[in-house]
Amino acid sequence: MVTRVKRVSGIPMKGLTAPEKYRQAFQAALSWSVMTPPEKRLRWVLEFAAEDLDALAPDERAERAARLAWFMWPDSSSSPKALSMPDAVLRRVHAEINRGLHVVLGEQRNEEWYVPGPARMAFYRASPRFKTGPKGAETAPKRTRFSFRWDWGDNQEGAVLAGIIHLLHEAGSRLRGCKECGRAFLAVKRQIYCREECSQRNRNRAKQ
Repeated sequence: MVTRVKRVSGIPMKGLTAPEKYRQAFQAALSWSVMTPPEKRLRWVLEFAAEDLDALAPDERAERAARLAWFMWPDSSSSPKALSMPDAVLRRVHAEINRGLHVVLGEQRNEEWYVPGPARMAFYRASPRFKTGPKGAETAPKRTRFSFRWDWGDNQEGAVLAGIIHLLHEAGSRLRGCKECGRAFLAVKRQIYCREECSQRNRNRAKQ
């Protein structure tokens, strides 16, 4: 049985136009993104990956898309404020998360998950060349700040996946694949089964 991810907002969508529905979902997703710690955000991603998108109503898929937009890699030039996620992109992100988790949590060590990359990277100076002293003389600043950003262009899918991979990387050894069903989960201590049902199935086979 697949676990259903909770609704983003719980706000009634009936009677709203498509733009109004997106704004409702977008605002709720923004609040959730700001208030939710990284571990819970990652747990949501893993639950989302286990969902059957065809079993969700269009409004529910729109809510998932609104949340995913806030997973964008923070240094990307794309912004969730200006982008809605079409259903086709949502489905591609869902499929790619599952494919990638299968790769990195499989039997083969050092298998690499390649995702659609940025179009280019921009490196720039973020501080002025000179500063003006109290007598009007120009001097070099004590510290010159340089920075960079990824330019994803129209590649919304890649920007979202990059943010998700960052969370997966931070999870470290807690990210595991269930020994019974293969589903990805965040483990507690030496946990090897994602749910009690999987653990019970294993015990039942041992009894037989």
